[in-house]
Amino acid sequence: MSIKLKIVIVLITFSILLILINFIKRKYIKEEYAVFWILIGIILIIVPIFSNYIDKLAQMLGIFYEPAFIFLLSILGILLILFHYSIVISKLTEQNKILAQDLGVLKNKLQQLEDDEKKKNPS
Repeated sequence: MSIKLKIVIVLITFSILLILINFIKRKYIKEEYAVFWILIGIILIIVPIFSNYIDKLAQMLGIFYEPAFIFLLSILGILLILFHYSIVISKLTEQNKILAQDLGVLKNKLQQLEDDEKKKNPS
């Protein structure tokens, strides 16, 4: 990888990290979810700098085409993010179900209280 390409990749990734930090400040994205993206950004800054070591690591693992190893790492990272969001969605689904059930119980109790009040005061 040429030095110019490394510099361009680092600058683009740094710009994306700045945008992400701006989104966090404006509350467009919660901090707990931004952690993954910040880690990915840091990794994307480090990868071009240490690409020689990544190539050696890929060769040690029997992968002789460096971009294939980087794609493998990227796919694994994306799978981790998808797994995390699956957990978050599952928790939110369960919370929604509980809230809907509680709301139904409260509506039922309110209706019973209104009916009891009408029976006491039929006017």
